[in-house]
Amino acid sequence: MSKRLSTTHEVISRTLFVYKRAGSAIWQCRYSINNKWFTETTHEYHLEDAKRVAHMILMDANIKHRYNVAPISHLFKDVAKLAIKRMEDELRVKDGRVIYKDYIFVIKRYIIPVLGAKPINQISFNDIEELATKRVVEMGHEPTKSTIKNHNAALGKIFTEAVMRGYMSEAQKPMLVVTGRATERRPEFSLTEVKVLLKGFDGWISLSTPEQLEIRLLLKVDFPDFRRRFLTSNL
Repeated sequence: MSKRLSTTHEVISRTLFVYKRAGSAIWQCRYSINNKWFTETTHEYHLEDAKRVAHMILMDANIKHRYNVAPISHLFKDVAKLAIKRMEDELRVKDGRVIYKDYIFVIKRYIIPVLGAKPINQISFNDIEELATKRVVEMGHEPTKSTIKNHNAALGKIFTEAVMRGYMSEAQKPMLVVTGRATERRPEFSLTEVKVLLKGFDGWISLSTPEQLEIRLLLKVDFPDFRRRFLTSNL
């Protein structure tokens, strides 16, 4: 067992400690709730004051745990960065989904700028509404329902990360609804567009990821049949 530092004091056996970080004059407290450890600053410079505040922090944390509220707050942007790192790690080892790249973009571009400075366990319905409003301004138009689904999925990754780490409870996760305009049907391909698509297949396939390669090769195989049916219907 490692030797306890002289700046670490056990306030309650195996449950509550106060200590100083290297280079800091402020006392921190570390406490256990339901076999999970949490750290929080006491904002105090004197040991006895720090012990008193640490007791209050632990008592407050126990009350919050009893009523299914996460013991301490963490900023949304910090948890978002953890969620991004998890997705990037999964993509790196080929265990993640390609859509994770879109989620990461959405989190950085739209979500963090609006919700980043808020405590993760205090995100409310009004905050989600604010995000929706500012998203329209940033995009310059009302997003489609499919876009909203992607944004909600990205948000869900962050809230799931927070729950996994004990930063918020399931009960604190805000409800995410799908609004937005319906996706508009693309006009039919013109003969010129069909010719451009046919010429560009090989280049498009060469740029594919391992996950995309099979479906792009399949589309190239099926395309001549589509072209034949297209020309027949337009004679």
